[in-house]
Amino acid sequence: MIPRSALRRFLPSVLALLCLALSTASSLRAEGEVKFPADGSSIRFTPPVGWKISHEDDGTMICTAPDAQYFFALISGKDDIHDMYNELPGVARTLGDKSKLTDTDAGHSSEWDNHNGLKIFIYSFKGKRDGQDIDVVAAGLVPAKGDTCILLCVATPKAQEAHDNAMRAVMRSLKTAAD
Repeated sequence: MIPRSALRRFLPSVLALLCLALSTASSLRAEGEVKFPADGSSIRFTPPVGWKISHEDDGTMICTAPDAQYFFALISGKDDIHDMYNELPGVARTLGDKSKLTDTDAGHSSEWDNHNGLKIFIYSFKGKRDGQDIDVVAAGLVPAKGDTCILLCVATPKAQEAHDNAMRAVMRSLKTAAD
């Protein structure tokens, strides 16, 4: 049994550590749902806990993992994409070319119908950059109302695997901004 004098002496320290741990944990939590684009007219999602969100001058939103080995970008398709199913592979390939990918494979397309008010088209392919294997996944997001956008991930297979659960949670959290 612990003597009362020891409990009295250590209790303030234990409480202080507990408060510190709770405050640190709450500072790492995501802010909740994020809307895209900046005016919030198209989609919303919940970013993974601890990920950094930044906004580029062109309106692109970048979400970066704490280890900085993985990120995804949201790009507006407002004026450029009219037929997401047929145009997404070309857009993804263009973005892959800009990433200096070589030795790319044929790729694979799939489609999700009405996920939380969004129609989602997925196009993925593999390539190499500087001799290293790279996976590219582009998700075309088409809300019933609002502008289309593309969620793009370009990473090594190891980084994709390490952040697979976080990205699955992001995809499950996607909703139209109108909901």
